[in-house]
Parts: sequence; C-alpha cells; structure tokens
Amino acid sequence: MRRAVTMLLLLAAVPLGAGAVVLRYRYRVGDEQKFREDLTASGGLAIASELGDQTIPVALTAVETRSLKVLSQAAPDEFWLESRSLSGEASISVQGDTQRQQTPGTNLKLRANSRGEILEMKEGAETQRGDMGLDLKLDSILKLSRLTGFPADDLAVGATWSREIPVQGKDGKTYTARVTSKLDSSDGVTAVVSSRYQVPIPPTEGTLNMMGMEIPVKVEGWSTGDVTERWDLGRGRSLGSKGKGKVEVKLYLMGSTEPAQGKFDIEQTTTPVTGQG
Repeated sequence: MRRAVTMLLLLAAVPLGAGAVVLRYRYRVGDEQKFREDLTASGGLAIASELGDQTIPVALTAVETRSLKVLSQAAPDEFWLESRSLSGEASISVQGDTQRQQTPGTNLKLRANSRGEILEMKEGAETQRGDMGLDLKLDSILKLSRLTGFPADDLAVGATWSREIPVQGKDGKTYTARVTSKLDSSDGVTAVVSSRYQVPIPPTEGTLNMMGMEIPVKVEGWSTGDVTERWDLGRGRSLGSKGKGKVEVKLYLMGSTEPAQGKFDIEQTTTPVTGQG
C-alpha cells in the first residue's frame, strides 16, 4: 500500500504537459497586455541609372509599444480584440544621413478565437506622431509572423503544423502568408514554439522624403525568417519571442520604370511589458 501511495505521489509530481500540450489563448473580457516590439534591419537599395547601378546602404532601428485588449465575446470561443499602438520611434540611416523621430502607429480591431485564428480584421484610425522619410513596411513582418495559430489537437513535443494566412492588400488583391511551426519543448508550465514564415508585403503607396522633396513611391516584396516564442500554458499568453530573417522589396519611384531593389537582414524581438496582471 505504501508503495502504491508513493507511486501516486511521484506521478502527481510529473508535469501534466510532459506528454500532451494544449496551446490556446485564454481570453477574458477586460484583459489587456502590453508588448514592446524591437526591429533592426541593415542592407541596401540597389538603384539602376544611366550612370550605372548604385547601392545605397540603409540601416533601421524601430521600437514600438502596443497593447492588446479583449473588448467583448463575439460568439462561443470568439472574441473582439483591440490592438493599439501606444508609442513608436525609429532611427533610419541612408548613406550615413540619420533621421530619428516618432513614428505613426496602426490600430486594429480583430475577431479571433482561442487557437489564434484571425477571423476578421478592421483597420482603425492611425495614431499620428510623425512621418518617417522612408518606410519599407518592415514592421508588417512583426505583425504577421506572430499569427502562427495553433492546431485543434493536443500536441506532443516535436509535433509540427502549418497554416496559410490571407493578407488583404490595399490594391484589393488577397496575398498569402505561410507559416510552419514546431513544438520544440515543454515542461508542462511553459512551451517553446519555433516557426518559419514567408510573408508577403503587398503593394503599398507612400512618400519618400529626399532633399526636402516628398516623392511618391510604392513598396512591395517578401520576407522570410524564423521566430522562436515562449508560451505560458496556464495563462494562455506569450512570454516573448525572438527572430531573424530577410526582406526583399521593390521600391518604385515616381517617373522610374525600373524599381530600386532592396535586400535587408532583420532581427526582431517582442517582450511583454512588466507589471501586467
């Protein structure tokens, strides 16, 4: 009898998630989380001209703090979320000329379920703080690469899954982001998920401030990379992520038939802001 009791105690001490892990967001109306998002990029823009090709070195660092608040329950296992930009600043260096300023932020309203599936997305009014002279839309990688989503089944360590995520472009076309994820490890309390992504940057129009002039431009391209995220199983929330990747963009300048070709190496981190409930 004593041996049986000892075995039961030993079994009770084994983390419940050691054999099977359930990855879910645990939304509660009124909950709010804040995250700091850091992005660095370095590379160059290759521009073709009558005088020959020229590569302009470009380096970027950007920091944004965002909140994610659960507004209401839309249906069983569906919730309305609000993602807001609380602060943002960036430093961009083009051929050694550096600009530092506050950056505008995109605000979103999302309908999502506990598996992380984005069922509906509405873009709200932009928070205006400044206007970067050159925006290569690298911040879209941070937003889209996190949408890994979780499968319906319980997972064992080593399990993999894939998702295709529709991305609506401002040109009215739908593009597809692809993410493949793997449950790397779990101790029953936390889990580590690694993901490899391929995310489109749909054609987006903007302006490039150059020598005091605002030049209309259009940016489009692709990003690829890897992200590793730690997950709090009990609270159903991210404990932060790190990633590296590459971005290739085409930058169309007004009056130019040939785009500038941009290639960049990027590093990104997402860190929860301390002091949350």
